Amino acid sequence: MSDTPIPRRVEWSGPNLWTVWADEDGVHVRSRSGDGLEQVEVKALFDLWTAACKARAEGTIPAPRINLPF
Repeated sequence: MSDTPIPRRVEWSGPNLWTVWADEDGVHVRSRSGDGLEQVEVKALFDLWTAACKARAEGTIPAPRINLPF
């Protein structure tokens, strides 16, 4: 058995002081204010983001249309 300690988690710095970290439960996100999302919540948020992007691209939302580069 090794005497080298094993990290409990690994963190990465994101934009605007956001943090992404990985641990035994998955990959998570924490905002600069300290609010966090567990992996299952991040996945649900990404699914919602994808659906919103699709609706915008298809023009099915009642919002003004501006030609953005994304």
